Amino acid sequence: MKTKGYWNKENVFKEAKKYSRKIEFKQNAPSAYASARKNKWLSEMDWFDEVIKPNGYWNKERVFEEGQKYKTKKEFQKSCGTVYQVAWKKGWLKEMDWFVDGRVKKYTDKNDSVYKYYWEETNTIYIGRTLMYRQNDRHNQHQADTDTVGKYAKENGLAIPPMEIIEENITPIEGLTREDFWVNYYKEKGYNVINKGKTGIGSGSLGAINFGKWNKKAVFEEAKKYSRKIEFQKGCGSAYIAAWKKGWLSEMIWFKEVCKPIGYWQNKENVFAEAKKYKTRYEFKQNAPSAYASARKNKWLSEMDWFEEGKKPNGYWQNKEIVFAEALKYSSKSEFCKRCRSAYYAAWKNKWLDILFPAKKVA
Repeated sequence: MKTKGYWNKENVFKEAKKYSRKIEFKQNAPSAYASARKNKWLSEMDWFDEVIKPNGYWNKERVFEEGQKYKTKKEFQKSCGTVYQVAWKKGWLKEMDWFVDGRVKKYTDKNDSVYKYYWEETNTIYIGRTLMYRQNDRHNQHQADTDTVGKYAKENGLAIPPMEIIEENITPIEGLTREDFWVNYYKEKGYNVINKGKTGIGSGSLGAINFGKWNKKAVFEEAKKYSRKIEFQKGCGSAYIAAWKKGWLSEMIWFKEVCKPIGYWQNKENVFAEAKKYKTRYEFKQNAPSAYASARKNKWLSEMDWFEEGKKPNGYWQNKEIVFAEALKYSSKSEFCKRCRSAYYAAWKNKWLDILFPAKKVA
């Protein structure tokens, strides 16, 4: 750190001569630049390669040529602010689809999670999402009487249950979608869901996400990792949504999409053949939504007695040995909860979770 008074004329000029343009001087030595500007020394720095362009010089072709030197809009703006302003005023920035917003990574990292609080006494549930490293902080926030969770517990004389992780290792954008999915899932199951705010894309702390962050080049590069649209949607929901909104899906001709003929899923035999590929109703619904919808509409689900959730007699998961055997199939509490909720609830209720998964604490 420079001492007070360091940026005298001699030191400022010595620093400035390291750069060929004023913008480079300003970006790399802002304190020296500020001193030069304040003391009006910039006009003496005649080595800077600053060529004043005539009026009308920056037409669309030249602006695009300059813009293509940079990877992001931010870099373009910092390095060549004058041309950036022209592009912005003319509305050309939206056509520069080679730019990749530096924030994309933040929204594509698999660092998000969806959780719930469940009160068995009242069959009440709250669904939330948070970054994985903030789970403890979020749990603490829910303790407040003004919070939806804390307020409900206080008004009903109930303790706040542990935070149960439903899904994790997903992107924040996928977190918004999955949060909305679970809210609607439990509502359909007849639970009292106490979420007050809107869920899904466009809501919550990521409500301002602009899918323009996924430019066409980035979306296509991501999409080419998958052979089917459904794989693309599951593998990177944010890029898929951007492709869907922009109408780019029709251009992705490499996808192997086998369209079922009209009425295919109205055939009971076809629906049952598909359903037998899965062990649980949840897997069936997730992987074959059209077939599942037909099975539900035609009331065939009750006949699908091979699903695991249909085989357990009352009290089955009250057996400690059975619950422990089931838990050993999973590497984490969240996986256990996601894959076998009934056994997980029994473990939680009987305080077996810390014995089964001693390495992690329930938030």
